[in-house]
Formats: sequence, C-alpha cells, structure tokens
Amino acid sequence: MKKNEMTGVEFQTYISITDEQYKALEVEHGKLKIIEVPLMDEDDEDYNEDKVASFILKCNPKRAILKSIQYEANKQHPNFDKIEDLGKKEVLLGGDMIYLDTDKGEHAVFMAVNNAVGEIIKGRKATLGKRVAKKR
Repeated sequence: MKKNEMTGVEFQTYISITDEQYKALEVEHGKLKIIEVPLMDEDDEDYNEDKVASFILKCNPKRAILKSIQYEANKQHPNFDKIEDLGKKEVLLGGDMIYLDTDKGEHAVFMAVNNAVGEIIKGRKATLGKRVAKKR
C-alpha cells in the first residue's frame, strides 16, 4: 500500500480496505459515507456501470477545521487551494486515491469527490420559521 501525500492515508484502493479497517474508521470518525463515481461517461460505447471509483468520507468534520475553512474563505484574497486541502484532509478518509492523483488521476472523478466533500462541509440546511405555540 502506498501513502497518499494529500491525505496521509495509506489506502491506495477502496477494495484494499478491510471490514476491520472500515469499522475502526467508524469508531474513530463516527458516521461515514461511501461515494461511487463512474469511471466512464454514460455516452461511451463500452460504458460499464460497475466500473466506479469508491471513496470513504467522514460526515462530521471537526469545528476547528470548519472555522479554518471559513477564515480562509473570508480573506480578501482567499487561497482556494488551501481551503480545498483543509476540506479533503478532514473529510476524505480513503478509497481509490489513484484517481485523485494530479498526474494519473481523472478530472471527472476529482470534481465529483470535490463536490461531495463540499456538500459535507456545507452542512445541513436550516429553515427559518415562526414559533408555534405548543398545544397541551
């Protein structure tokens, strides 16, 4: 197994993550989410829906990381690379990391993982409303 420079995680492929390692990640990080990104476009002749890159994401990022991301984003000249790195290091725990490599990776997979990480960092949606008196 090869250590990924971006996250420091030693999982090179999703399939190499054992059930024990997955359970240990759950114990350490809480709720996890698995995302699968197709490796081919649906319009390709040889499209195979089973060919996917899989990744494990942490659902509950630490508040300190979220504050750091917010701090970087609110600067007059935000460093978007630093913001992206903070999010990935906190949320992306492992998977088919080769597809995120700057040289060997695939842009479509990279963008899909970025979007998934961004959705987790964005958090849940809140709705505003008026207080309604409780009936007793």
